[in-house]
Amino acid sequence: MGNKFDAAFSYILIYVFAIYDERHRGCLKIGKATVKPEDDAQYASLLTPCSSLLNKAAKDRINSYTQTAGITYSLLYTELAEKKIKEEGNIKLVYFDDHKVHEVLEKSGIKKEPLIQLRMPSRRSRRGDNPFSVRK
Repeated sequence: MGNKFDAAFSYILIYVFAIYDERHRGCLKIGKATVKPEDDAQYASLLTPCSSLLNKAAKDRINSYTQTAGITYSLLYTELAEKKIKEEGNIKLVYFDDHKVHEVLEKSGIKKEPLIQLRMPSRRSRRGDNPFSVRK
């Protein structure tokens, strides 16, 4: 009877996807997910952008917040969210998240375009009132 231990460490990945409808025209969504490789072969696949393991982790995350709304999307890119930094002669791996990607885009002149969200009308709305109000 062998014991199997789960990896305690999850890796962060960044994904980019598009929703091809009128409301999301020209927009890309950048997000993060986590992935936990089960063995050395799976770990090796993390090092390749758009690998099946990275894509599966990204799709699982995206589906968690789009599937119930019936949103169809196209996954465009996935990559392990790490960068190598040389520090005092040593190479150090630093992990980052989607917020850092957004910061780099903003510093490069690419502004985040917020989508307008509508509040659902309350039951207390009076006749003739606009039941929807814009939320920023």
